[in-house]
Amino acid sequence: MLDFTGKVVMITGAAQGFGRVLALAFADRGARLALCDINDAGGQETLDLATSRGAEGFHLHVDVAREAEVEGFVAQTLVRFGRLDVAVNNAAKEIAGPTLDLPSGDFDTLIDTNLKGTYYGMKHQVAAMRRTGGGAIVNQASVTSSMTGEPDNGLYGASKGGVIGLTKSAALQVAAENISINAIASCAFDIPNDVFLRWIEDHDVSREEAAETLPIKRLGRPEEIAAATLYLASDEARFVVGSVLTIDGGFTARSATGQYCAVAGDDMLPRRDGRRGGLPMRMIATTAAAVLLAILAVQEPLAAEFPEGITTASTAIGDVLVDASGMTLYSFDEDPAGASACYGTCAENWPPLEAPAGAAPIGAFAVIARDDGKAQWAYDGRPLYLWVRDKAPGDITGDGFRGWHAVRP
Repeated sequence: MLDFTGKVVMITGAAQGFGRVLALAFADRGARLALCDINDAGGQETLDLATSRGAEGFHLHVDVAREAEVEGFVAQTLVRFGRLDVAVNNAAKEIAGPTLDLPSGDFDTLIDTNLKGTYYGMKHQVAAMRRTGGGAIVNQASVTSSMTGEPDNGLYGASKGGVIGLTKSAALQVAAENISINAIASCAFDIPNDVFLRWIEDHDVSREEAAETLPIKRLGRPEEIAAATLYLASDEARFVVGSVLTIDGGFTARSATGQYCAVAGDDMLPRRDGRRGGLPMRMIATTAAAVLLAILAVQEPLAAEFPEGITTASTAIGDVLVDASGMTLYSFDEDPAGASACYGTCAENWPPLEAPAGAAPIGAFAVIARDDGKAQWAYDGRPLYLWVRDKAPGDITGDGFRGWHAVRP
């Protein structure tokens, strides 16, 4: 077990979630703790838990968005302990919503706390570490929106993406001074009061349902985020410089092969009421699909085939699909009639628009290969699916299906 006996460890955002988990992990390994948060009651509770395990430490009220408070926190740590060996910049805020529609003030809040707060921390922590010959800094980044795009969490992603950039640049500046700076990007941990659990609770999704969306089929455990942080903070990791350690149960590995989702993946998580959430999930062509399209491109085109009653039509906005009634079929993120749409890989209640054997590209429509080997129609590289809504007068069928949908050109 890594030993931090006598080392001074600073943790921002220590009142709950990751901060508390990390404080207790360092306490169990003999560290002396300097903790801060704007939640005084939570911060004091974390300190009480740590001291009950034999740790020495203190807690201060600090808003990391204010440089003077961060500087004072570091100064107080030096007064109390005479040194600073490890710092974990964990304090952060999250505000979700359509990237280009949120108030500018929300962006200011996220940048001030998540990005500037990390910068202020590193700036004064490095100055303290230089006095005693070195140390280690671990910054909390995120996989959400900073390593994968997400239209409803872009401002948070920008702030955390900035943390990654700062981490790498600062690490290079001080690497020769025996100071290591690295970051952790995590997702989907089962930790009380963490933003992930609050998110799935708000969206009426169980832990079990969330776990099923991950390749590892379970949520992360507190000891796993602690182990990663302890390693990067240890002397054994001094050759690790400017790295971002991703701990997410395969979340971003799957993204690289064709999927990504929002925090916990709203479109991938079935709600208890049987519907899907409103955050779009995109699916890009896999290698197999690219190969198939390349083959089709050099073959003699065959007649394109769509299900009965579905045809293509040319409009001012490009090729579209139309049904037997002449209705143009699009996807809807939010539809006043109650319809909901699905992008990417969906459950059986969102069947794909399968392409019959011999189907060939036509206009903006193409054929792609799915993971299960079936051929499927796509528009502009995006798979096409059925969309459904509650029964209503005028539906083409009585079982809830309204028709095929395409992606708006």
